[in-house]
Amino acid sequence: LKASIETRSFPIVCVACEKPFTWSDLEVLVLGDLDRNKDEDSEKLQSLSDASLAYFVERHGDLYKHCITPDCRGLHCVTADAGLGKCSLCGRVQCTRCGKEEHESITCEEYARLRVDADESVRKWIQEDQARRRICPNINCQTVIEKLEGCNHMQCLRCKQHFCWICMFSAAESNEVYAHMDAVHGGSGADMHDLMDEMGNDPLIRELNERQYPALLLDERFNFGEEAGFWVMPDEDTDDEAQALILDDDQDFHFF
Repeated sequence: LKASIETRSFPIVCVACEKPFTWSDLEVLVLGDLDRNKDEDSEKLQSLSDASLAYFVERHGDLYKHCITPDCRGLHCVTADAGLGKCSLCGRVQCTRCGKEEHESITCEEYARLRVDADESVRKWIQEDQARRRICPNINCQTVIEKLEGCNHMQCLRCKQHFCWICMFSAAESNEVYAHMDAVHGGSGADMHDLMDEMGNDPLIRELNERQYPALLLDERFNFGEEAGFWVMPDEDTDDEAQALILDDDQDFHFF
């Protein structure tokens, strides 16, 4: 059953008698008996649902196309003439003829040609500096990402996929990527001064400090990133450990 779902082999048949499973058969095989935790039913059926949807579109690609939003399961009917349609699930507007982004001012054929030229330009741009330019590892996204600074944990702004910049290992949660980097690469590669700069430029932290230290922030000589470093980093001349900085509900600073 698992192999049939992964390879999208439909209809799913019994290996013994080679007869197709009925829906009631699949319910028992996938979901379990009546004493199961039914709150998990939708999660258990997700892979089967995704595989059957992909199989359906592959068989009827001339009639239906997937929504172009990554991870959206919406479909739209293909039309003979170019027009705009909105996905009923995510609201993304796209051309109903070619299934690409809206391009009202040009034909589908012209748009396809321009996309080929643009894709070639992007590939050349990435090759010019492959250490800092990559493509999102999510096969349904493929957004071009440029890394300017910071640690090797990255998150695609478009599809929200977390991944390791070194080897492109990807995961749904950031902690999985950090655990991978510690185990495989010996750490995240973060530069502490960069982290302090990021902390100083964080809009939320700046807003908190604008309310509490307005006079300091008006002084151009005040660098919050450096100040933050003094607060949370150990003194280089001593062996004292760094103090942890927290905020309570009243937005007051405390150390422990």
